Amino acid sequence: AELVEAFRSSREEAYRTIIAGAERVRRKAQMGGGETLLEQLGKLEREYRAERRRDYFRSPLRLEATGALKAAREAVREREAATRAPGAEGKG
Repeated sequence: AELVEAFRSSREEAYRTIIAGAERVRRKAQMGGGETLLEQLGKLEREYRAERRRDYFRSPLRLEATGALKAAREAVREREAATRAPGAEGKG
């Protein structure tokens, strides 16, 4: 049981880092932030997939990380769509 707790604790730390990163990307996208958001999101999603493969004991934070990445992905997509929309350049 002690080994499981130690293992789960290291997974939870990694998931917390991913969640924080996803929330940061989501906020930047909502504020109309940088061009590197897709790149940052891709990196976080790769880290998440690697972490999920290591998560043998199914950390409760796994679902939270999934939700945070999904929200960040949606915000980045909305931002991308807004910048590609006609008139988004602020002509006039």
